[in-house]
Amino acid sequence: MIQGDLNLLAEWSDRWQMKFNVDKRKAMHFGDNYKRYDYKLFGNSLTKVNEERYLISNNLKYTKQCRVESKKGNQMLGFKARNIDYKTSETNLTLYDSLVRPHFEYAVQFWSPNYKRDHEKLEQLQRHATKLISSLRNLA
Repeated sequence: MIQGDLNLLAEWSDRWQMKFNVDKRKAMHFGDNYKRYDYKLFGNSLTKVNEERYLISNNLKYTKQCRVESKKGNQMLGFKARNIDYKTSETNLTLYDSLVRPHFEYAVQFWSPNYKRDHEKLEQLQRHATKLISSLRNLA
């Protein structure tokens, strides 16, 4: 069924002269009770992956995503602390909005943390960032 859809996609691509980069296409299988098919697009097998960066793993858990984004957010807070000497509340807020906040918001509708530990990890980073902005310290 999926292979048939891939074949239709390939035909559509040829008809409309819109080529797809097959090297960037991947297949992810969910669950352990299903046969792992070898899907092909334009005669090339799609790469099989267990997780996709920034999105999901085949076990449908987002713990790794939360850990990665929390680490990046902390790195950005450290970068800001080390490299920006003159920090007003407005500067801190602007730096937070541009350096840290995007890590919370990228694809969050998709990988929204379901586990308490994941949610707490992201909240911890949010509280840390809030403490650095004097006008928001009392909210942390």
